[in-house]
Amino acid sequence: MRPRETSCAVILLAAVFAPAALATGGSWVPPVGRTEPIRSLLVVSPGAPVRLSPHGASPRRGALARGERVPYMGEATGPGCASAWYRIDAEGYVCGALVEPSSEAPRSGPHPSLPAAGEVLPFGYGYAGMDGARIYRRAEDVEADLWESELDTGFGVAVRRLVHLHGSRFWETLSGRLIPARELRLARPSTFAGAQLESPGDIERAGWVIEREARSLGAEGRAETRTLHVRHDRVEIFETARRGGRSLLRVAHDGWLDARVVRRPRLATRPESVGAAERWIDVDLERQIVTAYEGDRPVYVTLASTGRAGTPTPTGIFRVWVKLATSTMDNFEEEEADRFYSLDDVPWVLYFDRGVALHAAFWHDRYGERRSHGCVNLSPIDARFFYEFASPVMPSGWTASFPTDRSPGTVVRVRR
Repeated sequence: MRPRETSCAVILLAAVFAPAALATGGSWVPPVGRTEPIRSLLVVSPGAPVRLSPHGASPRRGALARGERVPYMGEATGPGCASAWYRIDAEGYVCGALVEPSSEAPRSGPHPSLPAAGEVLPFGYGYAGMDGARIYRRAEDVEADLWESELDTGFGVAVRRLVHLHGSRFWETLSGRLIPARELRLARPSTFAGAQLESPGDIERAGWVIEREARSLGAEGRAETRTLHVRHDRVEIFETARRGGRSLLRVAHDGWLDARVVRRPRLATRPESVGAAERWIDVDLERQIVTAYEGDRPVYVTLASTGRAGTPTPTGIFRVWVKLATSTMDNFEEEEADRFYSLDDVPWVLYFDRGVALHAAFWHDRYGERRSHGCVNLSPIDARFFYEFASPVMPSGWTASFPTDRSPGTVVRVRR
């Protein structure tokens, strides 16, 4: 999926850095009466912006999650903040108006995080049904049937928990809004995952079935066997052959598959701009495959869904320009769109070319086929891997991270 052709960044950065950034004013007066040493800072403003230096006009370094206790590493005065600028990272300062000093130890976690073992998404996700979905601001409004707004058909929202009110069930969104459970259709995310590669030769033996069903062939492809493969089955390729005018792949000691039903990765050449041991990501549009590399060595490979006809994924060599825990995506600026969409809080997002990103796609499971609006769709498990693999580093308790000289954005090479 691709949020807004060129202005996705406007949406996401407005959400990440809005009103909290307006903590400006007069000179800072040190607090009086504090006797305990400051050990951490409690974030009290959602999306509190982090700056590279103690100045309101300093480049953005990232954003913080409300409720986290981030490390306290000193303080300074500077323009753009009515109180002190607190240092929380080797390259990060937050305005004191957005946090509360604390004597407690730092305590924060990764964002987004999985709620329980076995889950593949950080939240539940629901889509509005054919008649849309009513959104209530608070529980009292439910009783009075005073809804705040409506979610259009097919629009998606992240939900936290199911609550019971006045004999009915409601989904609570991340912002605390309430939506009747019967008006939302919950997503069923794919559990598909790519392959860890232990040695360079592993990539040549990797493959996935891309047809709905494919039956193995017998000795050298002469007859079908009872072995049935289904879409996304991972196969290990031992041998290739050509028989009867078609290419065959031996995927077991006595089984073959028609090469047309298997998607195989191909080893990529490292871009000249990438160091010998540097991490980078290769996106193969022809084969719909994404591979993580460390220098010349492939370490992880998987299927993806890139831009379809009309909204192709741009080719070239890019660098991740921002890493986001979640991002809201829509196509509201596509005036000629057949239909509009909006999905809140899409997780594990790596923007590399304006509004084009690698991210989790939980609304389909057709990885290996072109079907996005320009972004690189990955399964939730794979998106999380690439999110953790790529730079810039996302410190604990942060929800956004911009590259720095110490932590530059990972190279993403997109090729046909």
